[in-house]
Amino acid sequence: QYSLPANFKDTKNFPKRGEEHTLSVGLTLPIPLSKENIFYNSLNYFRATLNNPNETPSNWANPIDVHSLIFQTGLLHRFDDTNGFLFLAIPRLMGDYENTSTRMLQLGFIGMYERRHTDRLLMRYGLMFNQEEYGPFFIPLVYTHWEISDSWTLSGLLPIHSRISYTLSDDLSIGFYHLAFIPSFYLGNERYRGNYIY
Repeated sequence: QYSLPANFKDTKNFPKRGEEHTLSVGLTLPIPLSKENIFYNSLNYFRATLNNPNETPSNWANPIDVHSLIFQTGLLHRFDDTNGFLFLAIPRLMGDYENTSTRMLQLGFIGMYERRHTDRLLMRYGLMFNQEEYGPFFIPLVYTHWEISDSWTLSGLLPIHSRISYTLSDDLSIGFYHLAFIPSFYLGNERYRGNYIY
């Protein structure tokens, strides 16, 4: 996923519009161990660049690049055709990747109970924990995969992301995507060293 550069404007402090663009790449590798167990793995990389075209103080880093490398690994166990449980360990490297530090490493976990309500509706309910730069962070989660009809699907891990899509053909679908991923990034740049942004 790549987002085209988007403008942001702070008319109070800066007359010119700034620019932000992002890049996101992911790889998922589920490994079936048995009928009841799947060893789940995924690796995701995210980069955001913020560029301020205005005159800024010399002690400001401009542009600012932040990166995240997120590895998820764990087990999905199905007790029967209706119920299951998912547990994931989630180590993350979050920062500007300058003057690297162990503070860029964040450890997190997800635990979710799975319930298949119908052939078209799968839901999971659980909790996520992450050690953010500003402290421990817990958030309740609801995962939904609902095939509303043969063409319409609603899926996502709320409140983090969701998608509603309409299938035009076997190879093409359109829809809307919502992302509310609010991570914290450790800054190693000499101008901000020891600080973080989120």
